[in-house]
Amino acid sequence: MKKLTILAAVVALTGIIAGRQVIGGKPFGLSPTDATVWRDLGIVYGAGDEKAYYPSVLYDRRGFGDRHGPKYKMWYSDGAGTVTVVTSRDDRSWSNPTVNEGFLVGRAHHVQVVYDPNCFGATPCDSSGAKYKIWYWDMDAQLYSICAMATAKSIDGVDWTDDTTLTQSETSPLVTGDCFNGGGTGWNRGSYGPIDVIYQPGAPNMDDDPWDYSYVMFYDGTNGDNEETGLAYSTDGKDWTAYVENPVLGKGPEGAWDDNDAAYGTVLWDANGFHFWYSGGGPASEGGVHAGIGYAFSLDGLTWTKAPNPIFHITDEGASHRDERTYTPSVVDVGRGKLKMYYSAKSAVGDDYAIGLAVLRHRRDRDSDD
Repeated sequence: MKKLTILAAVVALTGIIAGRQVIGGKPFGLSPTDATVWRDLGIVYGAGDEKAYYPSVLYDRRGFGDRHGPKYKMWYSDGAGTVTVVTSRDDRSWSNPTVNEGFLVGRAHHVQVVYDPNCFGATPCDSSGAKYKIWYWDMDAQLYSICAMATAKSIDGVDWTDDTTLTQSETSPLVTGDCFNGGGTGWNRGSYGPIDVIYQPGAPNMDDDPWDYSYVMFYDGTNGDNEETGLAYSTDGKDWTAYVENPVLGKGPEGAWDDNDAAYGTVLWDANGFHFWYSGGGPASEGGVHAGIGYAFSLDGLTWTKAPNPIFHITDEGASHRDERTYTPSVVDVGRGKLKMYYSAKSAVGDDYAIGLAVLRHRRDRDSDD
């Protein structure tokens, strides 16, 4: 693993983010330097002859409403429109795969799933209430339009209903292309779907600060050559407004390891600030967005500073399981200062797309164990 150096100015940034919900329970106070020190454990899940990549992983220590139930749920894609979910109590042994059902069958890729035990504010919230929502890239829609993104809801995270194509503000659009003909311009003339979606119960849904809204989405924008990260906000998760300063995480400067793409990943925040683990790379001939996993830090979730080097990269020595693709980090906080990163991996030998696992322990807890 490469030892990364964060800009001194970033390392010095600290402070409490007033009014922000802390992801994952107790604040773990992760410093930007610590956020890059991951230990790669290799492949944790494979689907045999089928592809398993673009994981969206959730952790709930209460077992998703069943104290005897699984603590981990992982949705992944096969790249041909099928979404599958597996579960685990320990993240080592996984259940048999269950293919998701409903309107999104045969169309969904790059999925992001959110779980809320309180049914996202809907009442009554009982056994018939939808506690899962999914956002995804609709592979059948016009890529260069907002119609490339859709959402649905589910009681159990398997059978999906209320499948809805996203809509957007006319004055602050997420994607500039038309749903039928494309034809947009700019960094966001098209989209390959959501990067991360965050639900904030009790948000005021007022003014123009994205973090004052119930739903905040980091999403992929593409001009056909590059992929970069935009930010949008919504009151209902269906109709969205783009942040005025997009893209919030653009490709790096010429010569940087990510000077072509900066996209798919996870955003978490704590007492120190916002942490973004993302996918990136140089030109397609050097791996493109599949080339590596990077890190960026922000005090406000809007303006980001990147670490200069990737955390993991396809050129890393001793990592043959991911020497062709290393990307799409899905990071979960499992408590007691420990984070787990599930990522897409592919070896240059064979055609297996599988899910890898890396772990990070906050410095003050690094000498203890679960």
